[in-house]
Amino acid sequence: MTIGSTSQAFMDAAYSALQFKASHNSYGHQGTLIQQLRWDAQQPHRGGCRGLELDIVQPSRRWAWSVQHGGEYSDEPTDQLSHYLAQLAVWSSQWADHDPITLHIDLKNAKRSHQDFPEVFDDYLATHLGADRILPAGSLLNGRPDLLTAVKIDGWPSLEELRGRFIVCLTGGQKKRTESYLATGLADRLCFCDYDLGVAYASSLPDELPPNRVFYNFFPMPSQAWVKTIGDLRKIRYVVIRGYGINDDYTWQACKDAGVNVLATDQVFQTPWAVIGDEPFVRAYQEILAAA
Repeated sequence: MTIGSTSQAFMDAAYSALQFKASHNSYGHQGTLIQQLRWDAQQPHRGGCRGLELDIVQPSRRWAWSVQHGGEYSDEPTDQLSHYLAQLAVWSSQWADHDPITLHIDLKNAKRSHQDFPEVFDDYLATHLGADRILPAGSLLNGRPDLLTAVKIDGWPSLEELRGRFIVCLTGGQKKRTESYLATGLADRLCFCDYDLGVAYASSLPDELPPNRVFYNFFPMPSQAWVKTIGDLRKIRYVVIRGYGINDDYTWQACKDAGVNVLATDQVFQTPWAVIGDEPFVRAYQEILAAA
């Protein structure tokens, strides 16, 4: 088993042009975060994730976060977000040139001040994961007026440029909190914030794409009603699309064919179909067609 296993053939590809496997609700699976990241070329369905998700809950009287799907904040030391971030920081220091890891953090509630949250949360990430290990969202601006314009004109960094980095994206239903995060000194922010399509239907896309949300998140219903929406979004090659709860082989293949970038599943170890390819990253389907 190895860690930084993506071949040189993909290293010049932009991050938004790639697909990779991710674990959904990563704290709830058998096996640690590190085991979920391990790549086994002989059994690529066992782990091989390059994306993780942590759901967090906050208490009302102080700045702290525990990792859980919902309910009240837990004081248990092993439930703290810092506990999980520390595991990733140690792993990253041991494998300094590892493949980039995308970490979705799902805000399950939004206690305390929205205005203070951005700086407090970035400081927390910097302390427990390390600012030097994170690709700051603000670093993509390059003097452009917003992130969407920046990635459209300048593109995303390549896989090679992202070695040893974490890409952190705030997700979930706390729209006011993420709006405040994006509106508060974006050039200095560490995290991206996604646009939640929820259960994606053909009419799910906004009339005008939000200027600072370059990640999209959706739940693929078995009805396949999402295919047109994601197809339209995939034509905008510089946005990054995550599907979550992809837990059967038919939907997994449909998401791969649609060019979904981040395929988040609960089937992290168990099923042979939950594999992205012969390597941890492959080119998105639509990108392959365009290059043909």
